Amino acid sequence: MLLSPRKIFSGVKVLAESNSGLYGKDSSVHRAQWHKSFDKTTQLPHRGDAYHVDFPSGLDDNTIVAFKTERERNIAIGRDYLFDPMGVGECRVISSEDNDRGIKDGDIIFVRQGPVNLMPFVEAFEKRNKDRYRGQ
Repeated sequence: MLLSPRKIFSGVKVLAESNSGLYGKDSSVHRAQWHKSFDKTTQLPHRGDAYHVDFPSGLDDNTIVAFKTERERNIAIGRDYLFDPMGVGECRVISSEDNDRGIKDGDIIFVRQGPVNLMPFVEAFEKRNKDRYRGQ
């Protein structure tokens, strides 16, 4: 039996950039300024931005499923999933409820997975990268 590696994250909080508090919700000028500050390589926000997002209490839980599109096609799983593989920083939102949350195409979304403390993993990852690339 062939299996495709999938990661399923439950109990995830999702917040659209417009509700993140990183810029004035009704200010297109502040939004544009924030987008100009993105990492030049990835065109995504810097990691520090994620630490300044205020997730209000009462947000609904969501489920995120991550899988390898080409691998699943090769073993004939998800034959009706006709989308191309996504790049870094992309996601596909499949719930119509997300329109009610203010999420629209091209928005940055912030995700909070709890109550798992991921910092030890992040610190280990950063140390390994620092060692691998000699502190660069």
